[in-house]
Amino acid sequence: MSIYNDLIRLSVLFMLFVWVYNDAGFSKYPILKSHFTAIGNMLCCWGATYIIGKVLRKLSFEPAFGADSTLLEGHHQPLSRTSIVAILSSGSILTLTVCMGVKVSTVCTN
Repeated sequence: MSIYNDLIRLSVLFMLFVWVYNDAGFSKYPILKSHFTAIGNMLCCWGATYIIGKVLRKLSFEPAFGADSTLLEGHHQPLSRTSIVAILSSGSILTLTVCMGVKVSTVCTN
């Protein structure tokens, strides 16, 4: 699926972050958990948003909810400004909430 949709760089980057988190020992630091979760989520959202947008363009649907039709050429994958803002917002929310959840659960168990 990654090769077909020209998302191989995105998949390799995702696998690299998974390897660094799991095998390189970054999982033992609670503060890094939120950052790696956010990055993984943003990479998954990026790929899914690109594939859905590609399918909708093939079906010639118009962008929904007033999304601007100006496409940005980043990483050979056009994503609208609305999509980029949504992905970054999702990542920032995860960065703040996952770490807080770890700290609260650690405090509650002590």
